[in-house]
Amino acid sequence: MYGGAIAYLQPGENTVTIIPEYPSGVVASYTPDQGDTQEFRLDEVENIEFEVGSTRGLGSGEQLLTPEDCGVEIELSPDGSITGSITNNTDVRWRRATVHLRAENADGTPATMGLNDSTNDEALNYGEITVEYVRPGETVDLEKGASMYYDPARVVATYVVIEEDV
Repeated sequence: MYGGAIAYLQPGENTVTIIPEYPSGVVASYTPDQGDTQEFRLDEVENIEFEVGSTRGLGSGEQLLTPEDCGVEIELSPDGSITGSITNNTDVRWRRATVHLRAENADGTPATMGLNDSTNDEALNYGEITVEYVRPGETVDLEKGASMYYDPARVVATYVVIEEDV
């Protein structure tokens, strides 16, 4: 889950993994009309129900691609910067390509680092890098600074949303 919403699922996928978004481990909260906010951690949650809907779906001219579709390469430097590249393997010019990222520990569990220019209390395991105006066949560099609150083993690209240039 990301920002209270489930990230895009690829066609044929039917499994959702709930990951705590903040270092506190909170995965859900509820604030009644009267009373204090209740926070729930993953080990406390039972009988989870998902309501299908979206605060943001793919827009007109947007496509969802896998990192493999775009030849995405991502590297994490010791200073916390993220570098790599993406290749436009389609036959249309991209107005914008957004590579969605996830920080992971060596065992594949979510790691915490500031991928979205957040503070230590708001350190997220998810973030993104956006590039603009990429021609068919062109490879462009990806670069993003990140805050190293913890020591993740790697940062991986999870999916790419492209917007075609019209």
